[in-house]
Amino acid sequence: MHNANHQDNPHTSVPLHVRIKRIGIGILIAGLLGSAVVYFTANDSADGAIGYEIVGGKVFPIMPGQYKGSQYQLERVGGKFAVVAAELDDWFGSLWQGKQLGITFAFLTIGIAGGCFLFAHLLSFQPPEDETQDSDA
Repeated sequence: MHNANHQDNPHTSVPLHVRIKRIGIGILIAGLLGSAVVYFTANDSADGAIGYEIVGGKVFPIMPGQYKGSQYQLERVGGKFAVVAAELDDWFGSLWQGKQLGITFAFLTIGIAGGCFLFAHLLSFQPPEDETQDSDA
């Protein structure tokens, strides 16, 4: 019996796990390049600032969630959970702006490519051959 090997016949298709690994490499390269472009071209302007604070000659924007008066009012109306939910919402919203968007995009790219690599690795395992079928033939 001839053992069919993919390298013997160049016309056979590439195994699925190899194709998925190549897709993961493509996603990783394109995503990291894209995230680098976003990171280096983005500016961190404070469009939603409610004021500015000068410390040591540097200007820092004061965002709405950083103002203690608004946090106090929110806590009085909605409780501590409302303050935590507002802080979480502010943090999640900050992931999609400026240079932070490039970093977020890089982490998402690494996660998706890692998922492709893991899936390809799991597909590369061959099930054990049943030895009882070979002895019966």
